[in-house]
Amino acid sequence: MSYARISKFFSYYRPYWRLLLADVLCALVVAVITLLLPLVVLIEIVSYFIRPMSLSIRLFANMMAGHMMLKVMAGFVVMLRVREDGHSIS
Repeated sequence: MSYARISKFFSYYRPYWRLLLADVLCALVVAVITLLLPLVVLIEIVSYFIRPMSLSIRLFANMMAGHMMLKVMAGFVVMLRVREDGHSIS
């Protein structure tokens, strides 16, 4: 296409450039959605199956940390235990 044709095309449609731009953007959005939809569906399916495993690992880690904290606190209590006469046992 020559420059004259392109220039004539845009000068003819100058009053409608916003509509033309909106049409091009709508077509672009539809194309992107069409291309990305299978990828999004695949990611959602994978995340659906991975989520229970992830949550179980988090639950295990939190339970383990809680038990470790209880043991550390119990160790401090044993170290700070005092006899009746005011002297430390250890």
